[in-house]
Amino acid sequence: MQKGTGFYHPRQQPIVIHLENAAINVLTDFKFVPPEKITADMFAHDALNEMNLTKVHSLLVTDGKDEIIGLIISKDIQGAQLTKIANASKIKITEVTVAMLMKPCDKILTIDLKNLSNARVGHIVKIMHDHSLSYLLVKESVDDSGEEIVRGIFSARQISKQLGFNISGDLSASTVADINKRVG
Repeated sequence: MQKGTGFYHPRQQPIVIHLENAAINVLTDFKFVPPEKITADMFAHDALNEMNLTKVHSLLVTDGKDEIIGLIISKDIQGAQLTKIANASKIKITEVTVAMLMKPCDKILTIDLKNLSNARVGHIVKIMHDHSLSYLLVKESVDDSGEEIVRGIFSARQISKQLGFNISGDLSASTVADINKRVG
């Protein structure tokens, strides 16, 4: 190798973004950042430990063939949902598995990567707010066969951090009006 040879720099998310910025700027793209995942048979508390170790708040749930079967988020593990499932199943909280708590694929709202070409951060904020989402998965068609892969994820927590205001929960009427005004 010659002196002065460069190296590949992964795309970094901007620290500060605005509603009018391209949505792709707040996407965690799995082409550059590998997704964190866990298998469905693991215990929910193990999933939370994994999230804490990897500093994420969601994990893709995979089966034995490493195919996505769901999504689990820290809010569900730490909230009332865990207790509700344990009580309904007549088991200890520590015995609740990821499979029992995860949101299955058919219940996960996704957006197609090709729809992001002109999308702005405000569009993603509006979708996430309107559907009360903490996460929005982005899918991509692999080829003409119709096969799809999960390409990335939008995180309400990350977007909130970059925007400087919380997009989860109740947005004020003026904030929603501002989003609608800015992104149409």
